Amino acid sequence: MRAVVGRQDSVRLGRVGEDAALSFVASLGWEVVARNLRTPYGEIDLLCRDRGCLVVVEVKARTGSRYGAPLEAIDARKVGRLLRSLNWWLAGHAPSGCPPVRVDVVGVELDVSGRPLWLRLDRDVLAAGV
Repeated sequence: MRAVVGRQDSVRLGRVGEDAALSFVASLGWEVVARNLRTPYGEIDLLCRDRGCLVVVEVKARTGSRYGAPLEAIDARKVGRLLRSLNWWLAGHAPSGCPPVRVDVVGVELDVSGRPLWLRLDRDVLAAGV
């Protein structure tokens, strides 16, 4: 039987998932440009550079399959918010032109105590038709 997860627990688990994702992308050699980048359109969990490509990383932490797979949580509305947030950031940080951009999702499965069990990186989810 699963315990009911409250708002504070959800925020804590989300932070643990983001910490795990940050360590993971750093281990891949990616440069982390920003974390929890707040914009008028929403928040970008991680903004990274991967060999000249700007990568918007959406992190989805789960303690089970109750809410579906992490990638299933990325719908057209969420993608729109991420892209508007990215465009807002680019307007102030890349005035001379936009580098290549992609959106990746890092799914993090956590055990009931909040420790990461595994991570999954889905690259370029827009090209995959999300």
